[in-house]
Amino acid sequence: LDVGSGWGVVGPALCLKMDDVRVTEYEPDQMYWKDRENCNRVLAALGRPQINYHHYDIMSMPGQQYDMVSCVSVMEHIPPAVEIGCWTELAKRVRPGGLLFVDVDLVPDPSKSYVCDEMRAHNFTIPEMQARVALLESMGLKVIGGDPDWNYNGNAVHDSFTFFRIAMRKV
Repeated sequence: LDVGSGWGVVGPALCLKMDDVRVTEYEPDQMYWKDRENCNRVLAALGRPQINYHHYDIMSMPGQQYDMVSCVSVMEHIPPAVEIGCWTELAKRVRPGGLLFVDVDLVPDPSKSYVCDEMRAHNFTIPEMQARVALLESMGLKVIGGDPDWNYNGNAVHDSFTFFRIAMRKV
């Protein structure tokens, strides 16, 4: 499951490289739907599995669980009033033994302005991500590959902000 897939390449890449794969994407924003129709047309022409895409947002996802859930550069666009609930919903969609991959924009100082702020509902900081990881751990997810790097490692994007990435397994 790729939540908030947009124009993401995870689904198409999996369909191109794997014969026995079922890719599901949830994307509520209509501007991306035509892209997935086009992707599926190309995948079908190549004899590849197609993307099963739906128009759900995080809070309206059905209760199905998945072997892998990815959510890349989505959570920073979620309004703060529902953001914690969205983390909970992501965790619920991971089947026991399954994986969760999350990537969010990360800033060193939320009181400052950054490139692309007009597109974000929230600028995450390291302490906030520590709290989100603790929330996910309380829901049965365990960090893969040792402790996360809790250092701010420079302005990798537009000389303004960076990303926080985490991989977790549900126990």
